[in-house]
Amino acid sequence: MEQAPSGHRSPHAELHGQLGKVLRDGGYNESELHRLLGTPPERAIDPDYLPLAARRAAEDGGRLAALAELLLLGREVDTQRAGAALAPLELHGLTEAELIEPSAANVRATVRILPYEGLLLASDSPARGQGSDEVWAPGPSARTLASLTVRRRVRSALDLGTGGGVQALLLARHADAVVASDVSARALAMADLNARLNGIENVELRTGDWFEPVANERFDLVSANLPYVVSPDVSFVHRDNPMERDSLSRTVVSRIGEHLTEGGVGHVLCSWVHGADEEWADVPLEWVSGTGCDALILHYASHDPLEYAASWNRPLQSTDAEAFEAAVDRWLDYYAESGIEKIASGAVILRRRSAPKTWARAVEVPDAPTGMAGDHVERLFAVQDELARIGSPENLLAETLEPVPGQRLDQRMTFRDGTYVAHAAFMRRNPGVGVVARIDPRALPVITGCDGRRPLGELITRATERLGETRSEVATLCFATARTAYELGMLRRRD
Repeated sequence: MEQAPSGHRSPHAELHGQLGKVLRDGGYNESELHRLLGTPPERAIDPDYLPLAARRAAEDGGRLAALAELLLLGREVDTQRAGAALAPLELHGLTEAELIEPSAANVRATVRILPYEGLLLASDSPARGQGSDEVWAPGPSARTLASLTVRRRVRSALDLGTGGGVQALLLARHADAVVASDVSARALAMADLNARLNGIENVELRTGDWFEPVANERFDLVSANLPYVVSPDVSFVHRDNPMERDSLSRTVVSRIGEHLTEGGVGHVLCSWVHGADEEWADVPLEWVSGTGCDALILHYASHDPLEYAASWNRPLQSTDAEAFEAAVDRWLDYYAESGIEKIASGAVILRRRSAPKTWARAVEVPDAPTGMAGDHVERLFAVQDELARIGSPENLLAETLEPVPGQRLDQRMTFRDGTYVAHAAFMRRNPGVGVVARIDPRALPVITGCDGRRPLGELITRATERLGETRSEVATLCFATARTAYELGMLRRRD
């Protein structure tokens, strides 16, 4: 695929739009490909599953199977069969646009097209490595950021470091206008292709490094999937942090508030380093101070250097064991020289607010996000606003609480000494950011009693009135548990 010209619009833009229509008309979507391949499309391209998915497509032999083999699984397809699958498009036009190329009596694609959240998303074919500018299909980090993004209707949005454009195209569904910026011309060419494949017209592509293309501009929503990997390498523009340690993450987090409108929300997926005996929250809490924003800091994991280096270099392990060992050694040397003991990964979500005092809340997140969890993110911000309005935390006792839709309460019981012993229950939300509320069995009657009819204080009184000497202890536990579930967005106040 050619690089985008100065205006980023490809001379083949019309053909790109026609290709998107052909694919949609041919059933090239998540559900139909799942049915065909026996697994979701994103799993079908996993190297461990790819041979099985390819066999299933070959056995089917139909039009959708040909499209899947060519554009998803990276297989060569007979020229006549490919032409029939892509009709009414002509193969020579797709060849001229550098989307396919001939190979003997077959053709193969130069891009991979992955359906995701109702979009068609092109990326560089793994068989045609493009070096440091290679544009990858949406992976776990892109999906995490998409899940955490607030999906309210807005006038303007910014996708900072857009890559292939997945965040920008999702934002385009609920923003009147979206700016997508990237330093890589190849990434912007792919983002333009993806906009055309999906018939999206309200995304403007801009070239430049981070905030340069949007100097002095403000947006209602900002999304930033940084190249946050802390390492000595700069092998991939989309992955590797070009600055020392966690400097890029710090810079973007500390400056994003300058580009938010009042009440605007910025989402940054990032990494930070901290000492083995240091609280993981200390570093990002320092970053967000003085930004003029409320901040929600979500911590998904902290890894030691060996775990981190091995994880990010794992693709080499199956293709070049010596290169894998050399890369891990090089990364470990860098961490030792830089004094890096732990590398945390997570998200910082900021909300611009003109106020004498803003707040920052750091939350441990043991699970991966599920679904589109923007409503849960907004609930977490709303909780802090509500707590500020009601004053003392004890005032929550007078509030009537109810579950937020999408809750799941899991409890395990073990048979011991002739009876079942209840263990702690765990409350989760789906869609949700991945937080988990632990519910002590003694507090379970209070939590399940929060049905929007009786105040929290009354529920605690009823649950503890026969406990005698331990009543005060259990009442304190019940209140702390309910407050935690409320602060994590599992329960809400009934107005």
